[in-house]
Amino acid sequence: MRKNIDAHGTNNDLEATLARNLYYKEQVTNVPAEYYYHVGDVSFDGYRDGILVDAKGEGLLKFIETNWTASVYGNGGLVDSALRRLEAVHNAGATTPIHWHIAEHAAFKHLSNLQTDGFFPSRIRLVDSPPDYRNYPTHRPSPGHLQPSIMRWRLTMKRQALGDPISEGRRVWEWIQRIRYLHPSLALWLPTSNSHQESEQAPPVDLELLQHRIYQSQTVSRFPEFGLTPAFCGQIGQGNKLMLTFNMPNLGHASVELMIGSALGNALDASEDLADALMHTTAELFGPNIIGGLTRSNHPIRNLDRDGPAPFNYSDGWKMFFASDSPHYQRAAHLATATAPVGNGAIFTFGTPDTYPTILNQW
Repeated sequence: MRKNIDAHGTNNDLEATLARNLYYKEQVTNVPAEYYYHVGDVSFDGYRDGILVDAKGEGLLKFIETNWTASVYGNGGLVDSALRRLEAVHNAGATTPIHWHIAEHAAFKHLSNLQTDGFFPSRIRLVDSPPDYRNYPTHRPSPGHLQPSIMRWRLTMKRQALGDPISEGRRVWEWIQRIRYLHPSLALWLPTSNSHQESEQAPPVDLELLQHRIYQSQTVSRFPEFGLTPAFCGQIGQGNKLMLTFNMPNLGHASVELMIGSALGNALDASEDLADALMHTTAELFGPNIIGGLTRSNHPIRNLDRDGPAPFNYSDGWKMFFASDSPHYQRAAHLATATAPVGNGAIFTFGTPDTYPTILNQW
C-alpha cells in the first residue's frame, strides 16, 4: 500500500473519506490508486487475478439510502453503471467476470437484496469486503465509523405490466393515493433531486410529474430494462424512498419498492394491522402480481455462495405474496401461519417479524 495519498492528513470529513476510499481502492486492486483498467469506453478500478474489479468505498450506503436522491436507478445510477460494464465486456467479445467489492456491509446487504429480487444484474458478483484500516497509514477512523443503515423495512412487489411504462405510472399514482392515509409519513410525496434543499422546496409529486420522470428515464436509458427513484415521503433523511423498475428481470415485468425509514418502520414493528393494510393495498392494486414481500432489514441476508438462492428466488419476507399459479404457492400455504387471499394469489404471513427467517429456512 502506498504511503503518499494526502499524507499530511486533514480534519475535513469529506477529504478524509475520499482518502480512505483511495486506500480502499488499492486494497481491492493491489495496484496504485491512479491506475485504471479500460474496456471500451468503460473504466474499471482494476484487473486482478483474471477478474475486473470495482471498489465501492465509504459513502455508498448514504448514496443508496438518502431518500431525497435518485441513486440506484436512472441514468448514471448503480444499475445503469452495472449494465454499462456488462455491455462493455460483451462488446469486447470477452466473458471476463466482474466483481464489485463493497466496504459497507449495509450497502452490500441492500444491493444483494435487490439482486436476489431480480432488480440488479445477477452477472455482477457482489463481494462483502470490509476496509482493512490497520494498513491505512492516515485517516484511520474511530471504531464503528462505517455508517449504519437507516432503513428499517422494505416493501417490494413484482408484477406483470398491463401496459407501457407511462401508463403503469397511473397505477403507481393510484397506489400512492391509497397508501398515503395509512400513516402520517406516507401523506406527503416530494420529488427526488440533487440536494436536500431542492427537494424540500419542490412542489409535491403529482401524476404528471411522475409520468414525466418515467418517460425521461426510459428515454435516456441505453437498455430495455430501466428504473427510477422518482419520489420520497416522510422526514427528509429518515423517511421512505420509492423505487420503480421496468423490464427487470424480464421483459414485461415491472416492480415497486418502498425503502422504509424510522417513523413508518417503528409503526410496522408495533402494528400488524398496518403491515397487513400496506401489503393488501399493494397486492390488490398492482395485479397480476408475481411475487412480493415485506422484509425487515435487521436480519442477515442469505449466503448465496454457501446456500444458493432461496427456492422461490426472492428475498425472505415476514409477509409474502405468491400468485396462485406459482409453483411455490402450495409450499408457502403449508408453512404460513396466516393466509389472506387477494387478487391473483394470496398474502402469506410467516410467524412474526423476529421468527420468519427460521420458518422460511424450513422451505
